Amino acid sequence: MYAKLGKLSNAPGILRRFTQDDIVSWTAMVAGYVQHDMFTEELKTFGEMQNRGILSDNIGFSTAISACAGIKVLSQGRQIHAQSYVSGFSDDLSSGNALVNLQFSMLDVVESRKHILCLRKMILKT
Repeated sequence: MYAKLGKLSNAPGILRRFTQDDIVSWTAMVAGYVQHDMFTEELKTFGEMQNRGILSDNIGFSTAISACAGIKVLSQGRQIHAQSYVSGFSDDLSSGNALVNLQFSMLDVVESRKHILCLRKMILKT
C-alpha cells in the first residue's frame, strides 16, 4: 500500500519488520520502485529478496528486468531473465516483454526481433 501511494521512504522499514517474508509484499515493494522510476532501489531490493531466500514470481522477475531497462544494464537484465527461465517462467509473456523492452532501450534490435518472434509463437500457441 505504501509503495502504491508513493510513500516509498516508509515502505522498506515496514517490510523489514514483518516476521514472515512473503512474495506478495516484496513484489509490491519492487513494483512500487519501478512505478516511481527508482530503478536502482528496485534492483537492490530484488537482490535483498533473493538473499533472504524469497523465490520471485513472474511479476517480480519482469519488474526487475524493467528496472534494468530504466538504468540501461543489459547484462543484468539478461541474467535476471535467465533466472526467470530456470525458475519455470520460460513461457511468461510479462518477462519476455520486459526483456524486449530492455533490448530496445539498449538499441539491441537484432536480439529484440528474435524475442518478439518467440513471444509471437507463444501467443499463437494459446
